Amino acid sequence: MRSFVFFGRLVSEKGFHLLFPFFDAVIEKKRAKMAVFGDGELKTEFLSHFSGRAGFFDFRSLADSQCALRFRNLPQGSVAYFGRRNFSAIGETLPTCDVSLMPSTFLETFGLSALESLSYGVPVAGFSKGGIVPFLLDERLRLPESGGFVEALESLADLPDSAIADWKGDCARIATEYSRDAFRNRLRSLLPEGAAKILLVTDFTGNIGGIETYVANLAATLAGFGYEVRTVGKEGGFVTKFDKAFSTLAAFANFRAGNELRTVLKEFSPDVVWCHSVLRRYGARGIDPVFEVPAFRIMTYHDLGYFAPFAAACRSDADVPHPGFFPLVRCARGIVRKAFAILKYLKLRDIFARLSRFDLHLVPSDFMIPFVRERFPEGSPVVTLPHYVP
Repeated sequence: MRSFVFFGRLVSEKGFHLLFPFFDAVIEKKRAKMAVFGDGELKTEFLSHFSGRAGFFDFRSLADSQCALRFRNLPQGSVAYFGRRNFSAIGETLPTCDVSLMPSTFLETFGLSALESLSYGVPVAGFSKGGIVPFLLDERLRLPESGGFVEALESLADLPDSAIADWKGDCARIATEYSRDAFRNRLRSLLPEGAAKILLVTDFTGNIGGIETYVANLAATLAGFGYEVRTVGKEGGFVTKFDKAFSTLAAFANFRAGNELRTVLKEFSPDVVWCHSVLRRYGARGIDPVFEVPAFRIMTYHDLGYFAPFAAACRSDADVPHPGFFPLVRCARGIVRKAFAILKYLKLRDIFARLSRFDLHLVPSDFMIPFVRERFPEGSPVVTLPHYVP
């Protein structure tokens, strides 16, 4: 019997809806079992489809410490939903699983969840595109996008123990390449000699997911390396769609955020200013103060939000528009989305005018290098600094 796991946001861009027919097959054919961790807009549909069915278990009320044990003891033909959990609960469950499912329909720029799976010895199955490609260890783990998706997953349930054992060995090798020590060595080769104080700039702080989680982990990691670190940004994130819309407009001239950043820069006097997310809140005017101090300036592009009006809609390289007004607006469908694309173009134009003055541009995977270089044709340094297992 094979055990599968999915952890992440329960949304269409993560391909969660594509797994429903496979969950049906797990319950009906009783050849595997499945663990699901996460929350999102598809949760209601998921629960409506599976709640009350024999073989479905809703474990949201379980304590984190009980998740791994309960899943381990489930019979084949089970689909268990644990809800959103601290990663400690997921990390304890991962070693009980054979394959981690990551069928993202959009272009993952790195795939940190995939790397986390590999670090626990669990191979990843997903679509062969974007930054996730290096983490797909075998052709059998590269799922078809057009047809035969469920059949490909079912075939993984029939794999012999020898194949799983071989993949687990490969997982350990790849995870070592993305270790904390490997990250430290790469980083030190990029920073100016003698740099001791690093200011991390991000739109929002707090461990709320995605970039914010990465920045929080990065701050702790850099401090562990001996750097003096401070993070600046607004606590929390968007609460409502109105907040998101208002922030999008406010970011055209967010002088308040700029003044807050200016105050921190004067107090902290960093050797390095490292920006991670400045599109949603800071905007172009908000990051102007970074040019008022004699610091080494770095920008990391974590996702495709800087290159497309709707990053989640980018399902292939061809969906990422070339720089310019017309390509960006043309890829948006409908009047409302085109209006949003126009606003985003104006914002990006101003932001990239500032970012062109940065000393270093970082991307998490080689897959993203062409998109950044296309925005900086005059040869600004673009370097891959992969994410790591904290």
